[in-house]
Amino acid sequence: MSARATTLRAGAALLVLAIVGQAAGCSVLAPTPDKSRYFVLTAVAQPPAAAPPRGRPLAIGLGPLQLPAFVINRDDLATLAAPNRIEYSSSDRWAEPLDQNFDQVMARDLSIRLGTDDIAPFPWNLATRLDYTVSATFDHFERDSAGVTLLAGQWQIRGGNGLRVLQSGAAHYSEAAGDDPAGALSRAVASLSGQIADAILALHAADSHGAVATSADAASAAPQ
Repeated sequence: MSARATTLRAGAALLVLAIVGQAAGCSVLAPTPDKSRYFVLTAVAQPPAAAPPRGRPLAIGLGPLQLPAFVINRDDLATLAAPNRIEYSSSDRWAEPLDQNFDQVMARDLSIRLGTDDIAPFPWNLATRLDYTVSATFDHFERDSAGVTLLAGQWQIRGGNGLRVLQSGAAHYSEAAGDDPAGALSRAVASLSGQIADAILALHAADSHGAVATSADAASAAPQ
């Protein structure tokens, strides 16, 4: 084989390698579609069947509401894969800080259930006039490997000064989420808000009844 033929063959081989390398590079560098999905909680509470009590709307202090660290330290949706193992989604994410979103949605749900816009987020000014305060600590706010969401924790209602616990309770709400974990968790927050709102209204009714009875007793004891 002549030197010219050898040179031409070598050049052709290099050209083929260059084309193949360029194609491979384009394949590696080609952008891949973003499969991320972004979720938010939303207020879904419905007004109560019975109208809220007449008179001045209740003033409620809300917080602190403490979610588990494993669900708020990352924006990826958490899955309870086993009793002691958490997995994070590679595509499902919260669109905003979950603790802030949770506080806002619960405030809105309580506002709807209690018929008041006077919901003060924690921390509030010491001079703020409040009828009741609500706090809660949650152990679970995630889905499991079967796609079932869970909200579980404990809540407390205190008087307006926040010193004396008037009532406490446990929350445990689970639901098959399907392809909408945020929707299922939003419904759990609404259910919890309804549970707390009913307790507040019962406390307020008892307080109002006691105040009326005290006024009647004072009037009957007054000298004629």
